[in-house]
Amino acid sequence: MKRYLFPILPLLVLVGCLSDTIDGPQVVPRPILQPGAVYFKCITNTTNLLVTWNPSPVDTQQNFKGYFLLLYQSAPYSTPGSNLIDSPFYPPIDTAHVSKSDTMYTFINNPKIVQGGRYTVMIWGERYPDPANKDSLVLSQFPASLSFNYDSRPVFAPSELYASSGGPTLVNLFYSRSVSDKNLGMIGYIVRYIDTTNRNAHLTYLATFPKDTFSAGLLLGKYKQQFVSAPGDVSPPVEKSYKFWVKAIRQDSVESDDSIGIVWSGAEIVPPSPLGVKLDTGVFMGPFGFGYNLVQTDLSNGWQLKLSKSGTEIVVSSNSNANSLTRFSTHIDHDTNLSFNREFYSAPFPVSDFTESQVSFPAAGAAGEGTMIYAYFPGTGNRARILFSSGRDSVSGSVGYIRGDNTILTQASLQPVKTPQLPFF
Repeated sequence: MKRYLFPILPLLVLVGCLSDTIDGPQVVPRPILQPGAVYFKCITNTTNLLVTWNPSPVDTQQNFKGYFLLLYQSAPYSTPGSNLIDSPFYPPIDTAHVSKSDTMYTFINNPKIVQGGRYTVMIWGERYPDPANKDSLVLSQFPASLSFNYDSRPVFAPSELYASSGGPTLVNLFYSRSVSDKNLGMIGYIVRYIDTTNRNAHLTYLATFPKDTFSAGLLLGKYKQQFVSAPGDVSPPVEKSYKFWVKAIRQDSVESDDSIGIVWSGAEIVPPSPLGVKLDTGVFMGPFGFGYNLVQTDLSNGWQLKLSKSGTEIVVSSNSNANSLTRFSTHIDHDTNLSFNREFYSAPFPVSDFTESQVSFPAAGAAGEGTMIYAYFPGTGNRARILFSSGRDSVSGSVGYIRGDNTILTQASLQPVKTPQLPFF
């Protein structure tokens, strides 16, 4: 007789499961969470306050009713907490319930919202209450909070904007202080740019820069200097012209209605550090090796300008044997601590300004003084501003532009040859 072994255990387990009583759906509590980041906006020239926030991550839950807001007058701690939230003054000055379909609320005409006041808003997620206690308030465990100063005054763009080249893709912007930079609510300046050669180019946000309310931090006690970088061309020469716009911006991200703009580009700074050029030798600026440079050359070779001394003057002259003479502007700058990053211009010099075949300046100069001249090369249309530095000679101890080895420290901001030719320096 054959014997068979039947698996009995699974059947017993199945029978045990079928015997459970199912009397309804399983209820799992789903917590309510606060919204994400909170923002504010002072409605300009009013005392109305708009508060917005990112939705709660649980706003699709059926038990999520909406948001509950409390607005407090507050004062910051002398040493703020890690969350930078003020100490609120109780009781709150306003409250609001907002449905979950909205993520904004405006406090309108509250007499306790005043210009220059300090406030804290706290926002909780709100749950539908128990039907047996419809008036109960069930909130998220924690609120999302924000503390801020109220300042609804409009802000205004700087009235002056200048520029200079600081490198192949670097532009120095110089703008005057806004008349509203002492406003409590003004946070600084916002800069954007657009490619002037591309009709389909989009206006590009560059950055927001803080204001500087102390004149000691400003150039000439008036101008804020900002280094800005924009993309260059994909192949050399990489210099491109952009139009830059500057606007004032408040701490609530409201920008000035007005703006101020300027078109400028980068340029080659050659060589990277000043070169000691001997008197009565030639200077060439342009393509050299795999890049651009300013080099000293023998007068029998191709050169664009020559440095020499005549009496108490240093003379910079063009090559009279060249087909296209270098031309200089009569505009010459002298200053202490002169550098390519400290001089600025409202526009490139017109070609008609370059009329001279030579220019001169005093050979005597205080330590740290600089002289800057401006050159135009008619054959190619490119330009350069050339900086000569005075100092104390380490060997002879004398002070002036001509050092003990009969050289002058020379450096240039050169605009490479390009089509169309850029006029910026």
